[in-house]
Amino acid sequence: MVRRVVLALAICAPQALWADCAATEQRFVSCQIEGRKTEMSVCYTADMATYRYGPLGQKPDLVLSSPMLELAYQPWSGVGRDIWENVSFTNDGYRYEVGAGTPRLFSEADAANPPPPYASVTVLKGDTILTTLDCTTESLNYDNSEVIFAAKEALGLQWDYENSVWIKP
Repeated sequence: MVRRVVLALAICAPQALWADCAATEQRFVSCQIEGRKTEMSVCYTADMATYRYGPLGQKPDLVLSSPMLELAYQPWSGVGRDIWENVSFTNDGYRYEVGAGTPRLFSEADAANPPPPYASVTVLKGDTILTTLDCTTESLNYDNSEVIFAAKEALGLQWDYENSVWIKP
C-alpha cells in the first residue's frame, strides 16, 4: 500500500522530485548553478520554506525545510547599491545561505538598461565559507518582491531594523 502511494505521488507530482517548487509552493528564487549541471530553489508556503539543491531535472541531493516562524531570513536593510535579501537553512553544522538581489537604478542610463538580478548560495561550516555558487543570469527566477518578508509578517512577526532580528510584538 505504501509503495502505491509513493508511486502515485511520484507520477502525479513529479516537480516535487526536482529542485523546482512543488505544486503547493510559491517560488522565492530558483536557478541553475554557474559552471555546474545543478540547480537550486527556495520555495515556500504560508508556514514552511524549503531549500532544494541537486542535478538538473532530477531528484535533489539536498532538501532542507524550516518552519516560516523559525526561518532565518534577513530583508534588505534599506541602504547600499543593491536591494537584496537572504535566507538560511542549517543541517549538521552546515549553513546554506541563499542570497538574491537587484542593483538599484540611480540614473536614466540604469533605467534604460537595467542590470540583471543575481542570486547565489554560500555554504558555510560554522563561520567558515566553504564555497559560493552563483546562479546563471539566464536561468534566474527572482523578482525581488519580498515574499518571505510578507509571509513572516502574515504570521505576526515584525522585523526589528535596529537589532536585525524578527520579533513577535
